[in-house]
Amino acid sequence: MMLAFLALISIGSAAGQDAPAAAGAALFQRSCASCHNVEGRAPSLSTGVFTHGAEDAQIAQTIRAGVPGTQMPAFPALSADAVGQLVAYIRGMSRNAAAPPTTAATTGDVGLTFDRLRRAAGEPQNWLTYWGDYHGTHYSGLPQITTANVSRLQAAWARQLPGSSVLEATPLVVDGVMFTSGPPGIVVALDAASGRQIWRYQRTQKVRNPNEINPFNRGVAILGNRLFVGTLDAALLALDARTGALLWEVQMADPMQGFSITSPPLPVKDTIIAGIAGGEFGIRGFIDAYDPATGARLWRFSSIPGPGEFGHDTWRGDSWTRGCGATWLPGSYDADLDLLYWAIGNPCPLYNGAAREGDNLFT
Repeated sequence: MMLAFLALISIGSAAGQDAPAAAGAALFQRSCASCHNVEGRAPSLSTGVFTHGAEDAQIAQTIRAGVPGTQMPAFPALSADAVGQLVAYIRGMSRNAAAPPTTAATTGDVGLTFDRLRRAAGEPQNWLTYWGDYHGTHYSGLPQITTANVSRLQAAWARQLPGSSVLEATPLVVDGVMFTSGPPGIVVALDAASGRQIWRYQRTQKVRNPNEINPFNRGVAILGNRLFVGTLDAALLALDARTGALLWEVQMADPMQGFSITSPPLPVKDTIIAGIAGGEFGIRGFIDAYDPATGARLWRFSSIPGPGEFGHDTWRGDSWTRGCGATWLPGSYDADLDLLYWAIGNPCPLYNGAAREGDNLFT
C-alpha cells in the first residue's frame, strides 16, 4: 500500500514535470523507492536536506559511487543521462521542502520570559528548558500518570520527521506548542495536542568534517520569541519561534578542527549560553554567552585554562592546547545565588595520561 501511494504521487505530478524529471520518476520507482520511501531504511529525499552534498554534481556522485559504510549502493552501470534524470526528479521532489519557511503559519506570541523560566516548576503543563527547569532534575510535577493507570496509557499521536538520524531531542512545550529538533538541521513547531505541524525550518550543513561522529541534535532553547539551536558544523542559530524564520547565525568554532554542537544552549537572564562538543578530537572546550537579539558574543570561558589563568599549571607543556574538555551538555543555573553550573567532559588523549601530566583542570 505504501509503494502504491508513492506511485500515485509520482504519477499525479508527472504531468507538471519536464521530460528528464518524468523519466527520472520511473527510474526512481524501480531503483530507489524501496529504500527511500516514507518509512524506509534510508533518508527521505523529499526534504531538501542532502547529507552528502546538495549540488547536482554531488547528488550525481552519490548515485554513481554510493556511500561506503551505509546501505547506499553504487550504481556504476547507470548512464550519464539516467543519472541526470534521477537528479532532476530528486530536485523536483525536494524543491518545495528546500524553500525558506513562510510566515503564513504561526504559533502566535510565545514570549517566554526569564521570570517564567525561573518559576518553571510552577507550570508543570509546560516543559520550558531541556532539563525542565533550571535545577536540571528532569522532574515533572504533573499528577495525571500514576501507578494505577500507567498500564492503560495509549498513544495520542505520532509524527515522523525526515532524515535518517536517531532522534535524541527533548521537546519543549510552551503554552500548547511543542518545539523540537529532528535530525540535525531540522526544527519544527507542532500543536502539542494533535501533532499538527505549524512550521518547519531546515538547514543544510555547510561544512562536513570527514571524521564527524555523533550526528544528533538534542533539542532547542527559547527566550522571548526567539528559538535557539546548534548545528553539527558548530554554528548557533536564532529562529523566530512564531514562524521559524532565521534571524541570525554565528559560527562558534571550526568544524574541521572537530568542533560541533549537539545539545541546546541555556537561556539565562538576557543571554544565551552555549557549550561545544568534540571531546574526541583534541579540541579545547569552552562555554560562550551570546546576545539573543544580535548574536554578538558577550564572553567566553575556556574549560581548559590558558596561560595566566587559574589551573593552567595542571597541564604539562602545551598539552592544554589540545586537551578537549568538551562542554556539550547544557548547564544548570541557581537563580537565587546567580551561579551557573556546567559539566566538563573528558581530557585528551583519553587513554594516555603520560601525554598530559598533571591534574588537568577542569576536565
